[in-house]
Amino acid sequence: MIRLQAIGLYSSDFGSGETRLGDATIIDDGKNFEVIDGNCGKGTDRLISALKARGIKTPYLHISHPHYDHRYGIRRIINDSWFKPRALYCQNPDSIKAHNGAVKSDIDALRTIIKEAKAKGIPVIYLKNGDKVVHGEIKFTCYREEPAWDGNAEGY
Repeated sequence: MIRLQAIGLYSSDFGSGETRLGDATIIDDGKNFEVIDGNCGKGTDRLISALKARGIKTPYLHISHPHYDHRYGIRRIINDSWFKPRALYCQNPDSIKAHNGAVKSDIDALRTIIKEAKAKGIPVIYLKNGDKVVHGEIKFTCYREEPAWDGNAEGY
């Protein structure tokens, strides 16, 4: 049986009218655990607490795109010695076009996360449009408008 748990970051976390950002999602089949995006701030704290409460030490990690609110929590998991991630899935940063400084900064941050994962012996798998990911009962296809992404989340 596939289970899904979405962990959000909410406007109340900011004490303002800001909208929800970069949800993190845990998908599991009882044996395999996928963490898709890592959220940021209190959302990352919620994600890490949920993983630890469920005893999930060896997740597969996914970064859908390199915006801060999708990558930050994944970096925290990679650098938390409690976790032993099985692999990191993400877009090859060399396939992303940097049209401004903010996108270049996002790409550089993704490169840093990749280096940190590799330094800890975590395999890094670059996904492109149409690639299939299968772990036990969990199966999905990557859809991405690569290399057309220009820094906006609409590309995913």
